[in-house]
Order: sequence, then C-alpha cells, then structure tokens
Amino acid sequence: MRRFFRICITVPLLGIFCFSLFIPASANDFSVKRIGNLIPFNDNEFVISAPEEGVLKISVHDDVSVYRTIEQVVSKGETSIHWDGCAYNHEKLSAKDYVISALLIGNSGEEYSISFNTPVEYTGQCLQYLLPSSDHVSYATPDEWFVEFRTVQKGTVIFYFKNEASDNNEYLFSINTTGGKICRLSFSELTGKTHLAEGDYHVISYEKTKPEETFEFSLSVLENAFEKKEVFLTGEIMPEKGMTENEIWHIMQQSSVVVDIDPFKHQKVFSEKSKESTILGTLHGQTQALKVMQLEEEWAYIGAWNHEEAEYIEGWIPVSVLKVAEPNPDYGILINKQEQKMDIYYKGKRIDTLDVSTGRPEEKHPEQETAAGSFLTGFHRVDFSMNGKKYDYVIQYDGGNLLHQIPYEWGKGKKDFSAGRSFLGAKASHACVRIQSEPGENGINAYWIWTHVPYHTRVIILDDPAERRPVHERPMVTTHIPEAENCISLLFGVEKTDIFESEPIYTEEINGHVLGFIVCSEKDFIKDPTVISTRISALQKEKCDKIILKCLWNDHNTKKHTAVQEAMARKGVKAGADLVIGYGNNSFLGCEWKGNNLILYGLGKTNANRTGKNQKSNALTAEIIFDPDHFDSKPLVIMKPAPLGAETDLQQIIERFISDSTGEGISQICFYQEDQSKQ
Repeated sequence: MRRFFRICITVPLLGIFCFSLFIPASANDFSVKRIGNLIPFNDNEFVISAPEEGVLKISVHDDVSVYRTIEQVVSKGETSIHWDGCAYNHEKLSAKDYVISALLIGNSGEEYSISFNTPVEYTGQCLQYLLPSSDHVSYATPDEWFVEFRTVQKGTVIFYFKNEASDNNEYLFSINTTGGKICRLSFSELTGKTHLAEGDYHVISYEKTKPEETFEFSLSVLENAFEKKEVFLTGEIMPEKGMTENEIWHIMQQSSVVVDIDPFKHQKVFSEKSKESTILGTLHGQTQALKVMQLEEEWAYIGAWNHEEAEYIEGWIPVSVLKVAEPNPDYGILINKQEQKMDIYYKGKRIDTLDVSTGRPEEKHPEQETAAGSFLTGFHRVDFSMNGKKYDYVIQYDGGNLLHQIPYEWGKGKKDFSAGRSFLGAKASHACVRIQSEPGENGINAYWIWTHVPYHTRVIILDDPAERRPVHERPMVTTHIPEAENCISLLFGVEKTDIFESEPIYTEEINGHVLGFIVCSEKDFIKDPTVISTRISALQKEKCDKIILKCLWNDHNTKKHTAVQEAMARKGVKAGADLVIGYGNNSFLGCEWKGNNLILYGLGKTNANRTGKNQKSNALTAEIIFDPDHFDSKPLVIMKPAPLGAETDLQQIIERFISDSTGEGISQICFYQEDQSKQ
C-alpha cells in the first residue's frame, strides 16, 4: 500500500517565519512598535501590544538571511523589549533596510503576526573584542607580548593598569583607533616611555565613550627574562578515540614544540640526520606542533602532517630551529574532519559543537586537503575576498590556512550565505576551515569564536585517512543474483520505471514493512539546508522501517560527485536516511558507506541516441536488498551496467566507480556480469 501525504509544517528559509500564513485576529489586537531609530550597539526598544499572554518571537532579516532572533514571554497588554540593535553575539548590522517580523503564539493557541521594514542608517560605537596574547610579559622581551582589539568606529581605547599589591602603582594609557581595523600593539607600543613596576596587574579596558562596556584581564609584569624551556620528548600530541573531555583537555594544554621560523615559511623534514638527505615534506613555523620522539645530538626525530599532501610523515629536523610554545589556558578547538564538526572547549568543558567545511583536495591540488595535527592560533584578520565571495572573521592557525566564517555573496547590502551554508558537513574549502554563521545549540558561531578565542589557542584537527587514501578494496563480481525471498528488494535506475513518485515525501508498505521515500532537489537544499531533516523527521513520526532519500542534482556533467552533493547526502544520513540515491548526472558516480547506510552518488543515464553495440554504458542499475531479520546490517547491493545489451567493459566500469568512491566497504557491493557460457 502506497500512501502520499504532505507535511503540515511550515518550512521557512533559515528560520524566517512565513508570516503570511498566520492571520491576526484583528488589526488592532497585536502590534509591535519601534521606538526611535534602530542603532546597532545602542539601547533599542520595541513596545509590544499583545491581546493575551504568550511567547513572542521577533526576527530581523532580509530575503536571504536571518541576522537575529529574539524570543521572550510577554504579558497581555504592553511589554517593552530592549535589545542591542545587533545581529547574533553582538555582531554589527550593516546600514541597510531590514524586515522586522514578529510572531506571537498565545497561551490559547491563537497565533498573531506582523512585519514591517526598518532601516539601519548609522552604527553606534563598540569595542568589539580585546584579547591579550598571554597573561605575562617581561621587559627583557616586551615585544613578544601584544594585545589585539577592534572598534566599530574611530575612537579611543583606555587601558587602566592597577597593581594588585599596591594602591600606588596605577597607570592609564589611551590609544586612538581607526574604526573597522584590527589594532595590534606590543607591550612597548602600548606603554611607551612609561616603565611599569614589577608585579601582578588587573587591567580594565574600554572605549572612551562606552566606559560601562569593559574588557578585563590579568597581566604579570617581570623585569627579567623568562626561563627558556628546552626542547623535549613530547609523547603523544593527538587525542585518541574514546577519550573523555578531561583527557582531551589535558592533551590540549600540553606544551608544544614548534619550528621557530616565520609562520608563512616552510621547514624541510629530512629522511636522515643530514640536510643532503631526501626531503619528506615541509612544515609551517610558529603554530604547528610537532611530536618529538628522539633527540640525538643536534637533530630531533619528529612526526607531523606535511604541507604538501596533508600526509603524516616522520623525519629529522635540526634542534636549532625548534622552540617550546605554550597554549592559551582557557580555550581549545577540536575539529573532526570525518564528521566535519568543530567542538569548542572552555576551561576543560566542551561548550558547543558547530558544522564546518574543511579542505577538499583535487587531483592537481592535493595541498587543498586540510592537514591534521595540533596547532596554535596566530593573529586575527578582518576579512578577505576570493572568487566573488567574501570571508569574514579570520584567524590564522597554520601558515596561510585559516579559521573563518563560511563565504557569502554580498549584493545590495545582503549577505547571501546560501552556497556556503549548503557545503557545511562536507569538504569544500581550499584548505581553510569554514565555520557556520548561525549560532550553534549553545549560541556560538564564527563571529563569537573570532571575538573570544585568543592568540595561541590550541586547535587539534583529527585525521581521516580512510577518506583520502585510494580505495584498495574491490567489489565482488557475480553471475548469479540471489533470490530475495522474504526480503525487501528495491530497484533503482533505468531498467524499470523508477519507484520514486512526483511527491516529495510518501510511504509504501512492502512485505509488511513501511518504507519512507523522500525526493529533494539540490536547488531546494541550497535554498534551505533544513528541508531534508524536516522531511525525514516527518517520516520518522510515521514509524518507517527504512527511509530512502532521492537527491536530484543540478550538475549533470560532473565525473565525480561535488562538495554540495556530498554535504546533501551526508546530511540526509545524519538526519536518519538509510539509503541515498543521486539522480540527474549523465554518467554514473561512486559510493560511500556511512556506517551501515549507503550513498550512491549517481546511477547515470543511457545515451538515447545510440543503440546496440555502439551504445555507451554510462549508467548503472542498483538493486538494494534489505533483510528484515537483519535490518541493522548493511543491505545487499547489486550493480548492473545499463543497458545490458550494450558492449561494456565491466572492469573499466568498476574502475570508474571506484575512482569516485571513498571510505571502506566497497567490497560489500556486487557487480553483476552476464554468464557468457549460457549465451
């Protein structure tokens, strides 16, 4: 029995409420008024007139992005809501027109809505962030310490130093700033000719016109040089699978051995204790931590991931170019390339998890793979542009590799994150780590990281060798298709009418089991990446035994699956799809297993203009057989070249299939070959 249904859920773009669907009870029952001009970084007020008590949600958005959502319980009658006039996490709203949309869900269940346009004509002043490089400085090396900060407008930043042991040692410094630019001052540049007495200081900083908005930190000032740490045997510098948060934090807080050269230069790693020996690869200076395993005379035997192919290497480096560096004691970042996730740690506890996109290597550009390893963050940068996209909130961590927000297109003052957002969850960058712009579960996003994570914060990137190494497994070749008695057999491809219908979501009962089917186009996914999880959630409520996702690709001529196709398929699996099938490509593509869930990126199309022996086989059919007695196991997968009447080289087809496949498990796929002895 096949049952079609539509989801009775509003599926808004980026969380924008589709207010046209909600009809106010009366024009005078519910209103939202803006008091005065909307000015970011100032006290802004909305006055709400509500016909009943309920939960109010206000969104600040345009037609491509949501910049802020405010949720609050309001009482019947008038309620004032104050906010900073900013986007999430106190981020600046650009001067342009915005839409203010409000939805009140009353305690009675009644829904009221209203929306109106409002301009941001100018911006208030704000000291957006202020981060010292460490908590200690020595007059022997005063330029090794620095403080980074940025104001929105041209202004003056005050630094008040108070000696914690003496009321007589107080110092005040004023620094003029250029709005919108990062200011980085060494201790000498900050204090000038003033010589601070040795001691522990409490430092309070603020922009002159906003003394109520302070940044505070502790700083120990010493006269003599710090004791230099000798290069040491580090032990393991990477966490192992299954470690607890405390164990991961312990790894993050270990001292690091780094190469003492410019961050953008490369140190050669040699196969032997000689600069004349084979060069195994190169490493970046200052921020890339090394695993030191041996120290012999003037040489250190180290392990790290090289710059060229992001492959792990072990070799020799002169001890003279090494030094010990310390991580920031408060923050840490853990990036899992296989899962495309970033965990943010604060003082030993994971405080949020975000989606990322790491580097996607290409055949001619293997250096685009994001190298695994242990790193320390370097300087902050504001932004950069590339290929018509803008990248904000940049932190350097490994040579020219960066942490930054996902890219966006900038047109008419609108930040269109559609493309960058759709890539999240898959490799897509040129080696940098792209971070989501929207807040995670606990409110953190790329902007928050940029304004909170200081110099030398530990960044650990876990390796994913199974994703990169060539597939050495071979699929099975069979001349016999097993009987699928009492099993659920699904056929996809060109040999019969596809089982998918025109409806985007429906269920079908097969052999007493309920199967859910979803169709989603790449275009719809880019417009709203939540559409897949929303539809899968609806099927899960129907108690489906298996969920199958059909993806309709935009790019028909690609020879390998693209980053957005990978992101779309993987998000389907994460949301609960047991099987993902790609459609629309002119030639078949490869596969990958995510646990026991299969992704077939494309079955291809036959060439309709050719027949018989001249017909080229660019297509496959796939028979997927689920055993109800072993539903938690991998299904049996049987692939056939299509059409079978064409003259085909099965081994060539298999090689093409393998070339676009990743991970492990391809040996559990069968390719059917006609038994020539029976012809």
